[in-house]
Amino acid sequence: MPPATAPPRGPGGPGGRGSPGGPGGPGGHARSSGPAGAAAAAGPLAAAAVSGVLAALASVFSKLASNSAPASGGVVYSTLCRAVVPAAAAAAACSGSAAADAAALDDYNRIAAVVRVACVACVLLSNAAMWKTFTSALSRADASIHVTVINSAANMIVTGLCGLAVFGEPVRLQWWVGATLVVVGSILMGRSEHGGDAQQLRPKHE
Repeated sequence: MPPATAPPRGPGGPGGRGSPGGPGGPGGHARSSGPAGAAAAAGPLAAAAVSGVLAALASVFSKLASNSAPASGGVVYSTLCRAVVPAAAAAAACSGSAAADAAALDDYNRIAAVVRVACVACVLLSNAAMWKTFTSALSRADASIHVTVINSAANMIVTGLCGLAVFGEPVRLQWWVGATLVVVGSILMGRSEHGGDAQQLRPKHE
């Protein structure tokens, strides 16, 4: 008598989707909520954070490209001005004083023009990379709201830090409180939406 063979493991079989041993059954999950699921979810969430950072950097490069004045263009242009302009004229020229010698800024203006063109290129590259990582995170994440929350949080935090470090802009406590409230509200909305979806997917027993 030939030995019994197991039935084929097709989509509806014991090892397939929708069966107790398959990814869709009680014994297996397509996206587990355990440690393995957390490790798998780290990919899209990390991509969402990177896309938020890239969006913030695109804003920084855009501002650097739009204003090259050494007095108001940020630490990049003020440092460049002090490095290029002779020391005797740097104090007046780099502070935006009306008594500054225009000829002393000729070399600075030429170099600043090159820097502005480079910043425009960085804006385009940052935006392209941001959209690529953001759409990749959306396509791999369990819920789009999670990607949006991480992206917004990373964008706001990096924007505030870059504004403080590069442009010397004061980041007040109210700004951080507002950013925190936006992130917390998005998380609560995401949990509510995820709970409603889980309740709809729960099997009905007669």
